[in-house]
Amino acid sequence: MSRIGIVGGGAAGALVAAQILRQASDATQIVIFEPREQLAEGSAYSTTDELHLLNVRASGMSALPDQPDHFRAWARAEPTEFVPRVRYANYLRDLLSESAVDSDSVVHVRDLAVSVTPRPNGVRVKAADGSSWEFDRVVLATGHRPPAIPAGIRVNPKALPYVSVDPWAPATSLPAGGHLAILGSGLTAIDAAMSLLTRDEDASVVMVSRNGLLPARHVPPAAPIPALLTVDDVAEGLPLDRALQVVRAAGDDWRLAIDSLRATTPDLWQALGPWRREQFARHLRRLWDVHRHRMAPSIADAIDRWRSEGRLEVVAAPIDSIDVSEGRVALRSADDQLWIADRVVVATGPNDSVTTCPLLGPLVEEGTLASGPLGWGVDVEPATLRPRDHRGNPWPQLHVIGPPTRGTLFESTAMPEIRQQAALIGQLVRV
Repeated sequence: MSRIGIVGGGAAGALVAAQILRQASDATQIVIFEPREQLAEGSAYSTTDELHLLNVRASGMSALPDQPDHFRAWARAEPTEFVPRVRYANYLRDLLSESAVDSDSVVHVRDLAVSVTPRPNGVRVKAADGSSWEFDRVVLATGHRPPAIPAGIRVNPKALPYVSVDPWAPATSLPAGGHLAILGSGLTAIDAAMSLLTRDEDASVVMVSRNGLLPARHVPPAAPIPALLTVDDVAEGLPLDRALQVVRAAGDDWRLAIDSLRATTPDLWQALGPWRREQFARHLRRLWDVHRHRMAPSIADAIDRWRSEGRLEVVAAPIDSIDVSEGRVALRSADDQLWIADRVVVATGPNDSVTTCPLLGPLVEEGTLASGPLGWGVDVEPATLRPRDHRGNPWPQLHVIGPPTRGTLFESTAMPEIRQQAALIGQLVRV
């Protein structure tokens, strides 16, 4: 019997486990290290709030590349419907259960993996309880790092009780009719605002981020168009400002222009080269994110309504400090703007830096793995998703899936990309 270890049991870990079992040619046992009580949740799908919707239509959320209607049929949803995220975790658990041959096919170890050691004929994983496990192969599915207070913000220790780093539970200690300050204005911040403003009609929110940009809204789908940019365009040195002009020239069809790049985004990212990747990350990444990762129309409608009513304010400003002020919390920007709130929630999005991961960070520091471009995640072979060491040599018994591949592939956090990665790993493990 083949024995495969998976470090991380969120959406990516559960899906790659299902794919390995579906494609296995011999008896296979999967051992998943995940401290959460249930698999398939992670930071993306652990919310239980029905107000938090998928930001992709039901027709685009199949976990199986060869069955594009799989999720829509499971959910009994309309193709253009935006389904609550809590249902997607149930979907992935059902898929994993259906993929298992018997009850011993999947073992859920409710503990953290604290070390991964490649060995000549396999991989050793050590858990936090001191137990040691030997595997033929291991898949690293560590997912997103949770939000944290940005390093550049000065925080009075007395203010910490007023600050939450859990964006999906920001209002647990907020007084009725209270005022919430949210650091960030992306989809995570939208989740926090939705939960509060829907349930407390007297509450108000201010979102503060460096750029003050909200995610764009989805519109009814249209026929896809050919990719406006090719790998050859980028490899031949197309400047990023010129690439931006090409997308802007699409006018009202900019969504189609962005979506046309989806299948080739990893190749385009690698063709940019180190200097232009850094330039993109510094100047254009946020613009890309707000246009690429959009809000469901019903959520966008609510956000527009709350802004017009004055219950939601969105501000562009870099926060310099967080302090206390007469039993409330005070946020001050670098240009001396001041906001007083009852509570603050950090919704700055995931941290891509590999150094913040307690498992992958030490592996990079010791040279077992190499950090990905820009320090995002770990460096992987695009064709095999095997991580490289500091000499550039891939580890044959290791694979990486999801957010830790972002430095190499850029787009690796949404289901359309993760399902392709899971299918690839399932095929490689079978071979």
